[in-house]
Amino acid sequence: EGEEWILARVVAPDSPLVESDKNLDTYVMLKSESKVYENNEAEQFISNILPKDINKFFFIDGESVNEYRALIANTEQNLEIRKNIEDILNFPILSKGIIDLKSVTGDYLTELTKVSKDTKKNRLRREKIEALTKSINESTKILKTEEKELTKYRKLHSEIEIKLGMHEETEKLIERQRGNRKLIEAAQSRLKQTYTDFKNENKYLWLYLLQPQLKKEIKKIAPKLEKLSDIRYQISQLNQRLKFLHDAHKGEKIPCATCKRLPEPRDKKQKEIELNEIKEINDNISSLNEELENHKQISDLYNSLQEFNTSNRIELTLEYEQRIGSMKGEIEELQSEQETISSMLDGLDDKEINKLKGELNKVESSINAKEAAVVRIKNQIELLVSEKASLSRDLIGTDGSAETQVLRKKIKTLESITKLWNLVQDSYAQDTRLVIQKRATETFKQLTNNPEGYDRLELNSGFGLKIIDADGYVIPAPSPGAQQVVAISLIDALRQTSDIDFPIIFDTPGASIDKEHRDNIISHFWSKRDTQFVILASSGEFRPDEVEEDNKELLAKTWEIDFISGINSTVITRRLGHD
Repeated sequence: EGEEWILARVVAPDSPLVESDKNLDTYVMLKSESKVYENNEAEQFISNILPKDINKFFFIDGESVNEYRALIANTEQNLEIRKNIEDILNFPILSKGIIDLKSVTGDYLTELTKVSKDTKKNRLRREKIEALTKSINESTKILKTEEKELTKYRKLHSEIEIKLGMHEETEKLIERQRGNRKLIEAAQSRLKQTYTDFKNENKYLWLYLLQPQLKKEIKKIAPKLEKLSDIRYQISQLNQRLKFLHDAHKGEKIPCATCKRLPEPRDKKQKEIELNEIKEINDNISSLNEELENHKQISDLYNSLQEFNTSNRIELTLEYEQRIGSMKGEIEELQSEQETISSMLDGLDDKEINKLKGELNKVESSINAKEAAVVRIKNQIELLVSEKASLSRDLIGTDGSAETQVLRKKIKTLESITKLWNLVQDSYAQDTRLVIQKRATETFKQLTNNPEGYDRLELNSGFGLKIIDADGYVIPAPSPGAQQVVAISLIDALRQTSDIDFPIIFDTPGASIDKEHRDNIISHFWSKRDTQFVILASSGEFRPDEVEEDNKELLAKTWEIDFISGINSTVITRRLGHD
């Protein structure tokens, strides 16, 4: 708002003798020309500007990419990060709206209950309602405790993963091992299906053995089929002549159906000749039809033999055999690589890694148990609330005073609004998800060094992120560099979609990625924009002179920070943009 503030954070000993971090106190001060905030007040003031839960979308740490990788994996352990995503997109505002509506509805129900008739049946219902209310309150307390424990375990899980991630070589091997495991499972599934298809195909392989004899029989039948065709042609010609004669004898004033001309006048003798011809034609047609019926068996036999006539059964068999052999080879190669990786991991499995792995497994089990407990308690509370609401409605009754009727209408209206609110929230969430998916994909294709190799980034309804390759398949185990680029793309898309205006601070953008990716990231962020962008680059990531020369129109100010071991102090040198 145009006002200048000074933020100071001081760490100092609380006693003359400092043995550990426990002997150090932290003091925070936030000061302007007219106001001074200290410690908790200062922290609260800063949190109002940018809540702590969403600062990761504006303070991007290139070295702590492990936290952002959880955005890419679609696992239950990412619920906390997904909650942060919902926070930056203002979902809590909608959720709180539903809570408020339900709270007001509950108040009206309570008020309506008070004005209902005090019958014996209602007194029993009130007792049940009070018991249910007590159970709901007790279950809610337990739920809060379980959720608190769940948050603690998730935080611990993240800390252990980060420690394991510090063993970079081990992490890469584990990533390869996970990716290979998924590839092996997919290949084994395809092999199983191919065996099933091959088995079905083998049911008809006997047809291949029949082909030589089948072709001989078909060759024998062919001349008889020509005779059959000739008979049909003769019958057709005789039928045409028969129709002509019949039409001519209907009357000399009736035109021919074919040529539209009137018949030539004929005397009695000529008509007798034609009648004899009609009789002769009918006899011939009957004779030919009998002959045709005798040949029909030949036609049926030919059609039956053609059903077994095939030329590609053996080719299909060979194709299946080649496909199975190729899949087996692929699986053997992947399994061999898995064995190699396992042996390498065994070699790296020192006591620290073994200890961390054991702790990670225990924490994952605890997380699963706590998540199951949270779901169970929520379901239990939901049933209790539903039963309480049902009793409250029964308590109210169907008739009553004008006051009760007004309260009922208010309750009904609020329930309708709550349902509509839920639909709007779901619709907004999915529309926003598609916008973020599109923006993240566009940014990712600008940052990656292989844009043709990818089709898109795909977000599911829970904001779990997948990388889809050019062929439309999910990439099961992206490289650490690719994961960092994807995470940055998603973070940038979320930041763009939110209505929060805050500078972006990027610490060590070149960590875990190659030069081409690093240059793409800088090129994307160092574009003309309204938002202030600050980079904290470590030594060797960039050449300061080149960066300042290439980006002098975009850069406001630059500094160079050096640690001088001789004097045990940090020296800050002003560079570009200073008087």
